[in-house]
Amino acid sequence: MQVNSGAVLGGSGKVDGAYILAGATIAPGDNSIDTLNVGASLSISGTYRCEVANSSTDRLVVTTFLTLGAGSVIDFDETAPPAGATLIVARYGALFGTFGSVTALPADYKLVYDYDDGSSSNNIALVPLTAYDTWAVAQGLTLGDNDGFDDDPNNDGRPNIEHFAFDTDPLGDGSDEGKMRLSLEEVEGVNYLTLT
Repeated sequence: MQVNSGAVLGGSGKVDGAYILAGATIAPGDNSIDTLNVGASLSISGTYRCEVANSSTDRLVVTTFLTLGAGSVIDFDETAPPAGATLIVARYGALFGTFGSVTALPADYKLVYDYDDGSSSNNIALVPLTAYDTWAVAQGLTLGDNDGFDDDPNNDGRPNIEHFAFDTDPLGDGSDEGKMRLSLEEVEGVNYLTLT
C-alpha cells in the first residue's frame, strides 16, 4: 500500500505492507492510542504521528523490515505527560535508518532505537533520561553522538564518565578546571585514596 502526500494511514488492525511517502502520515489509532500491525515491510519517508498519554503510547509492529528515510519524522502528540516508564513506540524484524527528525519529544525522555525489553532489542522506545543523560545534555553533548561513557569528545584522555563523576567539562580544553580530583597518595608506604 502506498500512502501519498497529504494522506493518513490510521487506525488499528493489520496491513500487509506500506510505503509512507514524504508528506504522508502513519498514525496508529488515528486520534486514540492503539497498535497498527504491518505484516511485511514498512518504509517511512513521511511522518509517524505517535500519541503518548501517561503510561500508554501508539505502537507500530512491523514483522520484517522497518526502513526510516532521511526525511522521516516522528511527531509525538503528548495528550498527558508520560508517567516515567519506558514506552515502546515500534517493534521491528530489522531496522534500516533512524528518523530524520524528532518533534515534540516528551520532556526528560530520549528515543532509543535498539531498546531491549528482555525478549528482544528490536524496539524503538521512549526511555526516561538518567542522571548521566541529563548531565550530558546540560554539558552540550549530543545524545547518541558523543555522549557515551567511554567517549572523549575533547581528546583530553578522560572519558565522559570521569567528567561526570567529577563534574568537569567534557568539551573543555582539559586544563585544570578547579574541580575535585581523585588520586592515589602514598603515606609512609601505605597507599591512600585522596580527593583534592
